[in-house]
Amino acid sequence: MVLGLTNAQIQTFVINGSILIFILIIGSSVLRRNPNSRLNRSFFLFYFFVAFGLLINVAYRLINKEIYMVWMNRITLFFSTFGIIFLLFFNIIIFQSEQVFTRKKQWLYTILWFIACSGILWLDLENGVKWDYNPNKPGIDPLYLNPGSAGVPVYSTLFTVYALILAQGLFIIIIILVARIIRKFGDKKLRRKYISSFVAIMLFDWILVGNLINNWSIVQDAYAFSPMPFSTVFLYTSVLVIPAVLLLWYGIRKRD
Repeated sequence: MVLGLTNAQIQTFVINGSILIFILIIGSSVLRRNPNSRLNRSFFLFYFFVAFGLLINVAYRLINKEIYMVWMNRITLFFSTFGIIFLLFFNIIIFQSEQVFTRKKQWLYTILWFIACSGILWLDLENGVKWDYNPNKPGIDPLYLNPGSAGVPVYSTLFTVYALILAQGLFIIIIILVARIIRKFGDKKLRRKYISSFVAIMLFDWILVGNLINNWSIVQDAYAFSPMPFSTVFLYTSVLVIPAVLLLWYGIRKRD
């Protein structure tokens, strides 16, 4: 515990709450620049869906009913993963232009990705996401006295592997595309900006991967034998998402 707060409370209310505020401010500022631009809308929608997922995460931690927490945890993961497609669109438009990457293509990819992400909601319904109230694990309040500390989600191997393959497949495509964009730019200033975007994407990726691994049933079962639980490592490294938000903003802000 830090400052009297459990790991779960720090992760949910302090870190995720701060990230939510950062994301809404930056995403809205980009959209206001030119609301009719598909480039700006794609960037905003990436932030919007991630922010919406974080909002649900904060909300369900205030509810001490397992059935609600299980489903809201799935919904959090769904929106966080679904939002990644708009980061891909943002980079495709930069690489190809809005004329080449048509609205028809964008809608088709969005529908296909939505269908793929829907597996997070229904896959392995019985065992995919469960709630663990083991008081020997870090960040758990077995008496349900502290909001945000009443248990932790535990993911089955099938659910974890599906979500990892889904998210990592798209992140790999984005990383390859960003690398090609960086090589395409001749201006060193633009290259530096896009390199910052590359670093930001890697940090975002770690947050999603770290969350899935942290709640994987195999990792949860290993806590009893670990001198430093993965949840503690993930808690401290998850603050990296704040510089990630700022780096991504630096990479896409108006080119002066």
